[in-house]
Amino acid sequence: GRLYGLGVLDMKATLAAYVFAYKTLADLGVELDGKLKMAFVADGMGEGASKIGLAFLINKGLRAKAAILGKPGTDKIAIGHRGGYRFVLKVFGEAVNTGRKAWEKGKKGKNAIWQMARVMKALSGFDLPFKPARAFPGRQPVFTFPTKISGGTSINVVPDKCEAWGDVRLMPGNTDLQVRLWIEDRLTGLTDLEWELEDVLFVPSMEIERSDSLVQAMANQAREVLGKQPKLEGCGPWNDAWMLTSKDVPCIAGFGPDGGGEGVEGEWVDLESLKKTTEVYARAIVDFLGEKKKS
Repeated sequence: GRLYGLGVLDMKATLAAYVFAYKTLADLGVELDGKLKMAFVADGMGEGASKIGLAFLINKGLRAKAAILGKPGTDKIAIGHRGGYRFVLKVFGEAVNTGRKAWEKGKKGKNAIWQMARVMKALSGFDLPFKPARAFPGRQPVFTFPTKISGGTSINVVPDKCEAWGDVRLMPGNTDLQVRLWIEDRLTGLTDLEWELEDVLFVPSMEIERSDSLVQAMANQAREVLGKQPKLEGCGPWNDAWMLTSKDVPCIAGFGPDGGGEGVEGEWVDLESLKKTTEVYARAIVDFLGEKKKS
């Protein structure tokens, strides 16, 4: 009852469900009152910020009334995803051999790793303003720093450079600029500190209304096919859905087949769940677009 293979859960099984949902409607002779588009893109795992996948199609003019991104899991119809900002902070010092008299007397050398410790202390107690979001009840922005740190070249040399990476999980309305300004404000008060802030990634958070017609179509058909009502709330990991909502295309950020081991050897998808997901897609498409009236 399982199909194994790297990538089979995210997203190969979902792509198959798209195709067979369409094939089912074609075989049944269903004439939809609207156009159905399917997009199969590269680099979907590019941290949700790739410019060569869905973003490329959108920049070429791809538009839609609404969209479904079938990320795995039938327990939730994701009506949003949190955003993220990742950065690297670089702190600079002065290198000198620890055996030199100038270091011993404090006349030369500046330990960049010690300076980074000052930065870490200054950036504790994250208090970025945010508005509670309906798709993320009880959730808030989360600032984690550092998640990785690197510095020094030799055990007997004072390090002249230290780099530390940070990860911020954002709520709807939060931006990378907000976080940068917050960091800069905290570090401005530190004297005798040379530092640089470099962006690594930014993905905005997104959400759509529970009352959206596509959400309701998916929820109704999932309840009929699965015999349960999936939750209507946001998901944790970000994905490509924001690219569509930023162009005023409401996008479901996740509902797909069940499985496990995502992204590792032994990844699998439940075949019965895959069949039911395919049926949900087909029925939701008809529910949302409707059928052409026969003359």
